[in-house]
Amino acid sequence: MKRKPFERRNRRSYVVEAVARACTVLHAFRDDQEILRLRDLVTRSRLNKTTVFRILCTLEAAGLIEVLGPDRYRTRVKPVKRRQIRLAYASQMQSNLFVQDVTEGIRRSAAEEGIDILEFNNECSPKVAIRNAKQAIEAGVDLAIEYQIHEHVAPVISSMFHEARIPLIAITVPHPGAVFYGPNGYEVGRTAGRVLGRWAKQNWTGAVDQVLLLEVPASGPLPHSRLSGVVTGIQEVLESVTESQIRHLDGRGQFGPS
Repeated sequence: MKRKPFERRNRRSYVVEAVARACTVLHAFRDDQEILRLRDLVTRSRLNKTTVFRILCTLEAAGLIEVLGPDRYRTRVKPVKRRQIRLAYASQMQSNLFVQDVTEGIRRSAAEEGIDILEFNNECSPKVAIRNAKQAIEAGVDLAIEYQIHEHVAPVISSMFHEARIPLIAITVPHPGAVFYGPNGYEVGRTAGRVLGRWAKQNWTGAVDQVLLLEVPASGPLPHSRLSGVVTGIQEVLESVTESQIRHLDGRGQFGPS
C-alpha cells in the first residue's frame, strides 16, 4: 500500500518546540561575525530572558555558540540568508519636530530588525502623497506606513494599497481599512489645555484675552478632537474663558503658516 505524504498541518504536530526556539535564537544572528548581547538576542527572538539564556548555554555546550566574554555571544553556524523585508514610509513633512521624532523612531526600529526602508516625503500635499503611494507599490514593498494629513485622499491611498495587497499602517489620520496608529486626541488636548491654563494662571493671573487654535481642517474630525480637548482643559483651570474668546485659525499643519 502506497503511503500518502504527510500534510502540512499534520507535520506541525511533530515539531519540537524547544528545538524551534533554539533555531529562533540562532536566526537572531545576521552573520557569523556579529557579536550580540543577551538583551539583543531577547529583543530579536522575542523570547523571554531566562529562555534565551538557557538556550545559549545549551548551544554553547553543543559547540554552536561561542562565548567571547561577559554577555558577548557569536554564532558558529553560518546564518541562512533570508529575504529582506521592504518597508515604505511616507512622512508628512520633515520641518515638524514631532514628525522628525516619528521618522527617527521608524528608522531606528527598521535598522534593529534588518528591514530595508524606502522613504518618501508627502510635503503636506495630497497629489504628492498619491504619487508616493504609486511609487511604493511599483517598488513592491511588503508593508507601507502612511503619514499624511489630508482626509479626503485617505480612501484613495488606502484603496491603492489594498488592491496591491500591501498592508497599510496610517499614522494620526485614519485611512479606511488600514491599521491606525495614533493617540487619544481628545485626552492629549485636554492635558495640554490644563497645562496652558495653569501657566496662564501663574504668569498672567489667569487674565486671558483670546485663545488661538491653530487647526488643520483638512485632517478631519479625529485630529481636530485634540483642539476640543485643549478648550476643555483650559476651561477646567480658567473658568472665566468663554467661547467668544476662542479664535479658530487654519495653520495647515505647518510651522510657517501657523
